Amino acid sequence: MSDNTPNPPQKSEVVETTWLKPSLFGGRFTRKQYFGRLLLASIILGILNSILQAILLTPPTWVEMMRNPSSFESLQQQARQVSLIINIPASIFFYLPFCIKRAHDIGHKGTFITTLLIIGLISQVLVAVSYDLIALEVLVGIPGLIYGLILLFKDSEKGTNAYGTSTKYPDTTV
Repeated sequence: MSDNTPNPPQKSEVVETTWLKPSLFGGRFTRKQYFGRLLLASIILGILNSILQAILLTPPTWVEMMRNPSSFESLQQQARQVSLIINIPASIFFYLPFCIKRAHDIGHKGTFITTLLIIGLISQVLVAVSYDLIALEVLVGIPGLIYGLILLFKDSEKGTNAYGTSTKYPDTTV
């Protein structure tokens, strides 16, 4: 007898389609895939951010900071603005797809994490414009932190859900 159920993807197929095409929003990521990609992307983007800030910013000397204490605050403001050059594209092309795929793996839609990311990016831009709004960024970041921890620690749904077959439990039926 021929059974028409689709075969679960092989591990090499899953790795190839999820790692080489990070901007695809469909599919699922296990905790290990999610954490590994977030860690690697964060390290690479942190290095790029540091290089970009070293190129574009010149820190004030100690003498300038002693004469004008606000020069250090001005440097912080400029550093936040420069980091947006890296953060906005990285959030859209790496962090958002990774988080959506992980949300799919635990059975959630990607709309909540997308909303959190958009609000977070808006708050980053507002803080880069006016450092007095730093409390806003902290307040907005709390739900993102909580949901990020849920994504990091909640186990994958077994079997197949609306977003595809589990790579961790491919043979399990629900």
